[in-house]
Amino acid sequence: MYGKVFSSLFSGSMYGAGAHVFAVWCFALACKDSDGFIELNPKLLAGVLGEPEEEIARAINYLLLPDEASRTPDEGGRRMTREGQYLYHIVNHKEYTKIQDREALNRYWAEQKRKSKKVKECFESSEKLPDVPTIDIDIDVDVRKEKTTSSSSSRDDTAFVESVKSFWNENNLKPSVRLISDRRRSSILARRRQYGEEEVRTVLNKRRDSSFLSFKFGNGRGADIDWVMGPDNFTKIADGKYDDNESQSQQGTKGMWGIPGRDVERFMNDHGRTPISVEEFTEWNKDVPF
Repeated sequence: MYGKVFSSLFSGSMYGAGAHVFAVWCFALACKDSDGFIELNPKLLAGVLGEPEEEIARAINYLLLPDEASRTPDEGGRRMTREGQYLYHIVNHKEYTKIQDREALNRYWAEQKRKSKKVKECFESSEKLPDVPTIDIDIDVDVRKEKTTSSSSSRDDTAFVESVKSFWNENNLKPSVRLISDRRRSSILARRRQYGEEEVRTVLNKRRDSSFLSFKFGNGRGADIDWVMGPDNFTKIADGKYDDNESQSQQGTKGMWGIPGRDVERFMNDHGRTPISVEEFTEWNKDVPF
């Protein structure tokens, strides 16, 4: 992948942010995928850019902050949003992509106009017309092929996202899915790219069959589709962390994640539900040994 860096980047609201911030931002623009997602591991990036890991971490945090002076107000002016431990999304990815496509199209038509002018000059001077380069036809064919391929891929993505939505609602998973936002669509497609369609279906089945994720022991709410499609939660579900087991079926929440049943009951008395994760339980009751 590649990304364009415009001169306005250095004179906008990031002016004076520091060399490490500009280095990390340019790296993110150049290495993001086709949906605007990028993996940024501070330790790895420190070696790539030759900067201290602490400076890289500060640069990433800077890019996550809201910016009222930003030219684009989306997400409060943030340049990126965090989607996982090391996964980030470029907020203005679509706008950058449109600018690139428009410039490429403008260059194409400028080249056609130049060639047309040259042919006209030759005709008026009674000179022999030059052979028409076959590259014009190739370009036109390539453009049509690219549009056809892109259109087909887009239809396939839409059909897959709709199949996920249908599965969710037909199985009465709560909360139900009514709308597909850009971020929700990107998350679903990102999991398909990472693990394949079959694994996405497996995780959806596990979500449906998990008593815990359906909160049958809690307050009736369920883990929503955005939580399920989050990169960290998705892998935990796939690994079977939330699968039902015999002890849960027969004895309620006893033994869940190795937490003593009496301690889970104390948590439920305070919250009206079972803990969402070991981390939540640990934060609530740091004195409980694991």
